[in-house]
Amino acid sequence: MTDIVTDYDSAERRALAHLPNQAIQAFGAVTFASVGYPIRVHNSAELWRYIDVMHEGRFERNLALLKRVSDEELQLADWLAKGTFEYSTTQFSRPFTGRHCLTRALFQLRGIRRLKNECPGNKILELGPGSGYLSLLLAKTGYAVDTVEVAQAFVLHQSLFFNHFLPRESQVIRQRDNLTFTSLPAAGIRQVPWWIYADDTQATLDYDLITANHALAEFQPDSLGFLLRRFGKEHTERFGRSPTVLAESLGARMRPYEVVLQQFHEHGWTHQFDGSFYVFRFQPEHAREQLQNDLEERRYQQSFVRTLKRSVYLFLHERTKTNTPEKVGRAADTSIQTLRSIFDDLMPDEKTPDERYWSR
Repeated sequence: MTDIVTDYDSAERRALAHLPNQAIQAFGAVTFASVGYPIRVHNSAELWRYIDVMHEGRFERNLALLKRVSDEELQLADWLAKGTFEYSTTQFSRPFTGRHCLTRALFQLRGIRRLKNECPGNKILELGPGSGYLSLLLAKTGYAVDTVEVAQAFVLHQSLFFNHFLPRESQVIRQRDNLTFTSLPAAGIRQVPWWIYADDTQATLDYDLITANHALAEFQPDSLGFLLRRFGKEHTERFGRSPTVLAESLGARMRPYEVVLQQFHEHGWTHQFDGSFYVFRFQPEHAREQLQNDLEERRYQQSFVRTLKRSVYLFLHERTKTNTPEKVGRAADTSIQTLRSIFDDLMPDEKTPDERYWSR
């Protein structure tokens, strides 16, 4: 096997030589670094640790969110679970089914499909794909997906993972590649290095939708500002429209959600909380009204009114956390039982490496 770790590290070092400090700071994995989460590997044999992470222990909650699944979703889950089991066993001799990340990705796929009328095109940018399940589901169902990931270990895991499932429809953009979306097949996954994404002079990127799940509140402020400028005003001037941004949760509260939403409003984006998803649209006129509401709320920070508004905000924007049962009983919808059996038939009582470690 080609030493993908050395290849990636060398390309990243070459790119760093041409980027200013502020760009390197903005696109660093600041949240991971702040909590000490391991995001670099020295050998590809370490990549098994990233097969099913960031959603550990959420399998039951994910089933509760799904409530019931269609025949198509069952087929997708079966394809991805069996493929993950084969990949993890043959590549690392450590079997996994990916049940935690996979079931969450099914839920996120639903949110994207709900916007099909608003975003009829199939060109999607996924920021922070993590273990990569949503990217694969999107590609399998006909989308052309660009991914951008700043954490080296996740990038390398995604590269092997995507190639296992879609060897002909996945590619890694090299530093000198001509980055036009027409280079993608009708559906597939293309990994775009963060340093190419960060350099607007190297690429013409046109997307219908951008998704960044459990991540926007973890972005460094300059990185989020870059996203909002590039795909708001600049994208509209270049292509006559702007992509919709969709997020299933804003992620860990490295920055307060109110501050993140205000940054969107300051750059001309409106937000709507639809079910379990944040939907952002570039609408400068309407964004001014939401920004004015942000500023008015700040004036009441220490007041009873502010406390009441905060309580309503949490209820509306985090009800999936407060209202979702932690466990789905065995008498749940038949389709959910079938979905559960897909994983249990491969690995009954499966635990992630972290769960195994802490349960000793």
